[in-house]
Amino acid sequence: MSIPGGATETGPHSKRDYDPDKIGIPLEKRTIKGLEITRNGVRRIDEHLERFAPNPAIEEMCARLRRIAAGTLPPTAYDLNFYAHELRERECYRALGWAVGAPANPEAAHELWNNVHTAALEVYGIKDERKELFHPDAQAIMRQFEGG
Repeated sequence: MSIPGGATETGPHSKRDYDPDKIGIPLEKRTIKGLEITRNGVRRIDEHLERFAPNPAIEEMCARLRRIAAGTLPPTAYDLNFYAHELRERECYRALGWAVGAPANPEAAHELWNNVHTAALEVYGIKDERKELFHPDAQAIMRQFEGG
């Protein structure tokens, strides 16, 4: 059976199809244990996310990260998962030659994003990206943004 869109396997955690040979760095298991959200890390995530269209739920998560880095909000598992995931995604993009931007071809841009996004989910063992990456406040924004 063929997997569509250039994918070669399905991630065991995320259940998403992707090509782990096209993520730029080794696929190694990691944990959020002991992770600290810093201003420098948040800056790197902001720079990474500039390559994508604005998304209110992601903007809410980034606002949370800024408050956590400033010491005004304690981190939750959602925040740590989002932070770790986005930093790993950034590492993959950079390793593949995309320090900024993304391919102009929409299909190539989607394939690149899908591969590195899925790999970052797999690295941290994230099964449900909506429920594990997004704080309930951001989930509510996402539902509203999507009209449901």
